[in-house]
Amino acid sequence: MVGWWGGFLAVLVTVPFWFVGFDTIPQAAEEASSSVKPRQLAFLIVSSIVAATLFYVLIVAAVALVGPWRDIVDTNLPAATAFTAAFGSPTLARLVLVAALLGLFTSWNGFFLAGSRVLFALGRGRIISPWFGETHPRYGTPHRAVLVTGGMTLLAPLMGRDALLPFVNAGSFLIAIAFLGVALSVRRLRQSAPDLARPFKMSGGSTFPVLAALGATFLLLAMIIPGSPAVLAWPHEIIILGGVALLAVIFWFRATRMRAAVPAAQRDYYILEDYAPACRQKAASTKSNTNLS
Repeated sequence: MVGWWGGFLAVLVTVPFWFVGFDTIPQAAEEASSSVKPRQLAFLIVSSIVAATLFYVLIVAAVALVGPWRDIVDTNLPAATAFTAAFGSPTLARLVLVAALLGLFTSWNGFFLAGSRVLFALGRGRIISPWFGETHPRYGTPHRAVLVTGGMTLLAPLMGRDALLPFVNAGSFLIAIAFLGVALSVRRLRQSAPDLARPFKMSGGSTFPVLAALGATFLLLAMIIPGSPAVLAWPHEIIILGGVALLAVIFWFRATRMRAAVPAAQRDYYILEDYAPACRQKAASTKSNTNLS
């Protein structure tokens, strides 16, 4: 019982890392055409997750059905080995590897797009240096954030195959923290500004944000509690987290003076754009009514 549960949990904690590719859609939504409605974006996100889930299930089922799992589980390329054993065709196995490579390219493209937009948003909101939040004077693109993200993307494969798992596990931990922050923010915003105009209204009240927060908390605990099958490993994964935390502290404090020089209302607009005044007004009104009562 402990064996299968440990394996299940070790894979489960990596789910946030694989989910980030789908998170590219809302991060790039700001650049979408005005003709694209928010409900369409929400439909695309859900549809892409459902389609990808079905695809992964079919891949796992196909590999499991073509031959005994004990014969392929220890091979370097289980899927290719399974198709070779099933059809006796090395060419078909190579096509499977080509399809897998194309899948990796799409993931890298998603990470690149999402990462550059996150750096751009953080810089524009003065959370980190505004240097990242500047756009190209001619093309209007976040060129500095794109160049930094692109450089990191090019250098990452040079670390080799053994670096993949530590980055996946450490990345999942950081992404789970982001999920927790988003869920708590949604919960808080629903309380402080319940009547705020929202492009897409999520049904269920605060149920889904609470469930998301609990799920993210469970993953975080599974990765930090000693003795857990999914606990972060020393030294590589802990060093990666320490390095990211150090960079975050440096970026935050270097932007302190620049952040203080920008009025709060303007900084809110950089982050929330047209929703900032309404959000602030609703929050102030709710606080005022609470104090009067």
